[in-house]
Amino acid sequence: MKNDYSFVSVPTIVQLEEQGVTELLQEQRKDEQRFLHQLASLLCNCLEQKRTSPQSQEEDQT
Repeated sequence: MKNDYSFVSVPTIVQLEEQGVTELLQEQRKDEQRFLHQLASLLCNCLEQKRTSPQSQEEDQT
């Protein structure tokens, strides 16, 4: 059985695929930005804790 894609032009198919790839890349970029933001927040929190309490070298091992 032959697929009939005559109703969709080839450039349209390529365009849809490119759009899908672009959307995937945008989602990946958002995830990376979210991760980097969380990492930066975590580092800032750690630095802030060390700065405010230089005497406490013991950390909770939970």
